[in-house]
Amino acid sequence: MKNLSLSVIPAGDFQILDILLLGNGIIDPKELPSVQLPPELSMSRGIVICGRAPIWLYSYLTHLCHPSPWIAVYDPRHGAIVIEAHRVDAPPVGTIFQVDSQYLSKQLSTEKRSQHTNSNFHRRAVAIIGPPHSGKSVFVYSLVKNLRNALGEEGQREVFVLRACPDGEGDWFVEGDPDLVKILRYKGSWNEEFVGRVVEDIENLRASKRVLLVDCGGKIDRYNQRILNACTSCIIVTREGNKLEMKQWEGAAHCCNLKVLAWIQSTQQYVSKKLTTDPLSFLIGKLERHAEPPEIPSELLQPFLKC
Repeated sequence: MKNLSLSVIPAGDFQILDILLLGNGIIDPKELPSVQLPPELSMSRGIVICGRAPIWLYSYLTHLCHPSPWIAVYDPRHGAIVIEAHRVDAPPVGTIFQVDSQYLSKQLSTEKRSQHTNSNFHRRAVAIIGPPHSGKSVFVYSLVKNLRNALGEEGQREVFVLRACPDGEGDWFVEGDPDLVKILRYKGSWNEEFVGRVVEDIENLRASKRVLLVDCGGKIDRYNQRILNACTSCIIVTREGNKLEMKQWEGAAHCCNLKVLAWIQSTQQYVSKKLTTDPLSFLIGKLERHAEPPEIPSELLQPFLKC
């Protein structure tokens, strides 16, 4: 399959089947029949499938790994989650266990591996904040694609987006058929349980990802405040020329001790230009779903590439 690399990382009593999306990170489901497991993958030991990939690829790899004693999938927010157990001595379905970072760090180059073990390596959680319908989610989508392209292989592994709003949206909402996504989208409810889980996820992901972007909801309330308190910095996205929105969200960032990395004013026109250097601000458009993705200025990527 084009743009797909599978490798095996021995991990003691089990193995890690590592997924790496190459190039632009886009793979074609029509090429599934060409996917083959690495010959060194043993079916006599349990397998943990790890890496960023579409659900349909995970499903097919699980099918191919069925002869193994058990199969787990790795979620950086939780750990390795057992999803199939084929023998009586296998860990039960639903078992969650942690994978030693020494095995996961084998995915990276020697230089990046040393950064992972360096206690001074600074890990940030960058909140993307702003009012509803200002283009935050589309901005996040475009920013992530640009970061992954700029970071290459590391970007495919180390850039993570956490959706911190129960609105049922994600990359699929931007990429899918407009009429179909409206039918499939399901909005959840804000409550303490949801927010508590998001805060826990932020803490866990900060320990394992180089770049963590937190796509936040569009209200300034106690729920968002708890989420922002778990972040370290932010990018504020507001509609062009709306100074009231800018002041409101600047205040929210200040109350949560967030460093503002950049201001984004969104517009209905296709444009990408820097407005000011201090503070760093840009005019970017068109931040609309299913429109041509906007260009992300290189200066906006620099704070992430240097971290």
